[in-house]
Amino acid sequence: MEILDQRFWYREAERITISDEAEGLCSLPRVDYSDAFRAATDDARAPEAWARAVFEGPPAPLPACLHFLWATLVRLDLASRNDRSRVLGWKIAARTESGVVLEAEAPGMRVQLVALVEPAAVSWTTFIYYRKWFGRVTFTLLATTHRALAAYLLSRAAL
Repeated sequence: MEILDQRFWYREAERITISDEAEGLCSLPRVDYSDAFRAATDDARAPEAWARAVFEGPPAPLPACLHFLWATLVRLDLASRNDRSRVLGWKIAARTESGVVLEAEAPGMRVQLVALVEPAAVSWTTFIYYRKWFGRVTFTLLATTHRALAAYLLSRAAL
């Protein structure tokens, strides 16, 4: 019996160069950190549906844990995770036919996440603007975990 589906782990999402389209959707005054991942998929979902699949699709208790950690540890200004006008508490800052921008602020940083739908893939880009020195320190401590989680969540949603 195979315990794990070989397609389940985050190795499916590849780290990519930030696309011009994602940069165009970012409205931060300056970008101090950015990364992007892409996962191949045949699933033709709308951008907001992709964002929901990434954050709200994993089995419990992961979405609740993510929301709790972002709100308490990072101190992002997230709404209730049950607020359907948001994606796991993240404000929807912009929508286009091919993308959606999620946004949240913390005392030391402002974060935008861009989900872009491509013909046979979906990409997920993170942009961070450090408003204060402690925003940089906070994210530096979380960066490795952030990249692993971003790749894992995107790959899982693209299955």
